Amino acid sequence: MKTHLIDIPKFNVVMADDDSDDRYMFMNAFKELTLDIHTHIVENGLELIEYLKTVNQAPDIIFLDLNMPLMNGFECLKTLKQDSQYETCCFVVGSTSARQQDIDETFLLGANIYLTKPESFNE
Repeated sequence: MKTHLIDIPKFNVVMADDDSDDRYMFMNAFKELTLDIHTHIVENGLELIEYLKTVNQAPDIIFLDLNMPLMNGFECLKTLKQDSQYETCCFVVGSTSARQQDIDETFLLGANIYLTKPESFNE
């Protein structure tokens, strides 16, 4: 009997969030997954834009916090969605805000998913 190995792709994930607790929870959550995931974390949208200029390939998933200094999630999403290099990238927006206006605006700007951030790691 011939065995076929399945090549599980490596996922490239980037997170932009200014909250150190959220970054810590994010990294711990990804460490628990059994997938081959390369993660990179930046503290704001401006750092994200600068980081993306240094890589050869767009990430598979970009997690964006809405409320960041220098360049917030709305501005960052709008900037990246204008670049065709990111058309296949999945944009996940996270915020403590559950305001419908914020949710609607992120989808209008091209977000794929909107998550209300949990208050603890277990959530």
